[in-house]
Amino acid sequence: MFAGAWYLAVENRVAPHVRIGRGGGVVHRFENCCLMRWQSLDPTPNLERTVSIRDTIARNTGFNAAGRLWEALVALVLTRYIVDAVGVPAFGVWALVSVFTGYVALADFGVGSAYVKYIAEHAARRETREISAVVTTGTAFYLVLGAVVVAVGWPCVNAIVALFEWFGMVGEQASTDLRFLLRGGLLLFAATNLTASFTAIQTGLQRMGVTTVISFAASIAKIVATIAFLETGFGVRGLLYASAISLAVFALASVVAAFHLVPGLRLGPAAFQTSTLRRLAHFGIRARANGWMALGFQPGRTMLNADIIIGYIQAGQVHISDEFGTGAFGPHVPDTTLGGTFDIIDYGGSNDGTFTVLEFSRNLATGDEFDIELTAGANNIIWSYGPTTDTERQHIVRGYGEIELQ
Repeated sequence: MFAGAWYLAVENRVAPHVRIGRGGGVVHRFENCCLMRWQSLDPTPNLERTVSIRDTIARNTGFNAAGRLWEALVALVLTRYIVDAVGVPAFGVWALVSVFTGYVALADFGVGSAYVKYIAEHAARRETREISAVVTTGTAFYLVLGAVVVAVGWPCVNAIVALFEWFGMVGEQASTDLRFLLRGGLLLFAATNLTASFTAIQTGLQRMGVTTVISFAASIAKIVATIAFLETGFGVRGLLYASAISLAVFALASVVAAFHLVPGLRLGPAAFQTSTLRRLAHFGIRARANGWMALGFQPGRTMLNADIIIGYIQAGQVHISDEFGTGAFGPHVPDTTLGGTFDIIDYGGSNDGTFTVLEFSRNLATGDEFDIELTAGANNIIWSYGPTTDTERQHIVRGYGEIELQ
């Protein structure tokens, strides 16, 4: 009897199958979109590692909560000050710009979500050279993407402003400010994306405390700059200048932190790899899934008598359940409800708003009649994921495949 860890990642995939390799060169084949890697572990539950994971999750949750609370307080106080300083019409123009740049941000195609995954994997294997390749290649990608977005969006700004004028939503002065702010927003979008690979190092190494400190420093810079520009008569344009200063502080601190956290990090043309670019794009474009995720061990292709692990992430907390399928198409109920046992040794996960990863470990043979014993060689699996964290809701995508254990 020995334990294994399964790392699940959901992708939306068009191709009917995907081949995934794991350590030792074994290749798995899955229908549609479930990625899974298996790693052998020591048969004895590692209590020290379990406590460490829980401490890390608790600590990072605390940092994230503190950061979100600070952001909310700053927004609440600063918004009132800005409205009083520039007036409601000008603030409305700024709000339009914020919405516009928010939609422009969708042009990253989700590649940013790939940074964290690959940096975490390479860091776990102490592959500094590969981390350098991810950071360099991703930054080069965003440099080109930013240039394209600015080149395409710049001439479109006039049409957007003309549309607002036609509907009578902005006056002459507001139109001039809106045109200036929209183009400035495009430039800020391009500059912001260049920091994505550096900030991903903090997340990939689970250094949320560093992220919180940097974000706090950037927000202080934004508060000071906003007050300074508005008090000296820059008007609504001063908000853009303040955002640029805040971004500069955030970017500089993130770059410094990246080189501190990964001492051997190297950037330059030699670190650029087309294979890394393909991996980033391949992962990012397809990594669009949230909600519950489930993996079942089953001789067939339905849920009947399947040993099911189902979980989700909500409010930063990972929830996971060891269940058993009592019918071909459901329901599935916890093993403990049927008189069995909860046999998950350890579990964790992450969700960045776009990409969800769950991981767990259990013995291959648990002794629970509601668990399927896994053996060397091919083991059939079924998988699915749902649109929300409600595990009673039907899946939106499902599939089957096999995993080979040695």
